[in-house]
Amino acid sequence: MCKKKNGVKFLLILAVSIGVLTISIYRGIELYTSKNEKFSYAYQVHVVMPGETLWDISKQYKTPDQDIRELIYNIRQANKLDSVIIKPGQEILIPKTKEDGGN
Repeated sequence: MCKKKNGVKFLLILAVSIGVLTISIYRGIELYTSKNEKFSYAYQVHVVMPGETLWDISKQYKTPDQDIRELIYNIRQANKLDSVIIKPGQEILIPKTKEDGGN
């Protein structure tokens, strides 16, 4: 009888834990999506020209209400860049915002 109670307790704890985990994952995805809702998954490709920096490139693509530092950060994230160093001929993905034609 004691083993049966322990088994029921274990199953109950397991079920509650799975429920909490499922809700946590769902909420995390929901928060991430709403936080990044401004940006779509559409990108424009920019080929780096000699002498260009991420700052120069960002100035070309930023919207009037967008902080250029935010765009540089998003470009680095989209391209998995560890630094701001880029090379001529490198193809850089530029995240499009909803305002400039992103979905």
